[in-house]
Amino acid sequence: MAFSVLTAQQVADTARARHPAFTPNVMPDGALFLEADRYQRTLLLRWARDLMPLVGLASAPIVAADPNAPVYPIPANLVWLGLIWATFQDGSTGPVDLVDQWTRFEQPQTRDLQCYALGGTLYPVRDQPQAPFTDGWLIVASLTIYGIQPATITGAGTVLTLPDTLAEAVTAHLAMRMAMSAKDCGTADKQFFIAEAKAAEADVARLCESITGDAMQTTVIYRGV
Repeated sequence: MAFSVLTAQQVADTARARHPAFTPNVMPDGALFLEADRYQRTLLLRWARDLMPLVGLASAPIVAADPNAPVYPIPANLVWLGLIWATFQDGSTGPVDLVDQWTRFEQPQTRDLQCYALGGTLYPVRDQPQAPFTDGWLIVASLTIYGIQPATITGAGTVLTLPDTLAEAVTAHLAMRMAMSAKDCGTADKQFFIAEAKAAEADVARLCESITGDAMQTTVIYRGV
């Protein structure tokens, strides 16, 4: 799988080059950057589970500030949580199940630890409403979160590292948005760019289907944040 490493400016320039009417007067660079940021997040969230083998990231170990009342801040800009892994005080590790906040006490009990997310923080589900506790959270040294953390486009120099298929989808989407706004872009051209954007998004869906189909035969290596 090939990856594109592009600045936000390169993405915008590539989209502009697809039609002479796509000038900054139609949509300035700042507006393109905002739309590229929004759309890449939309794509990554829509197919997050399938894309994890390609763009998944592992956070640095997260240590609770207060071991007696452990809470774990979710790394900034992590838009989707895939897997949570606990490291225990003896060096062993094990999975942590992410459950719904409102139904956490209704969840079937498993051997794995459980937690829920609220306000950018992970909270352990304890074995009873209040201390003293006797559960496995007492011996957790840290948590590692595997998820998707897209680059936040803050300007022309922001670097995006995306699979080629996703990079093309973002570029085609920007071209389509400019086509819809450009007075000098005729009806036939507008329809062409709409079709191109839809086709690029369909390619992303096919990519995700191929990843899902190969999942049982693939060793996943996550990059560290």
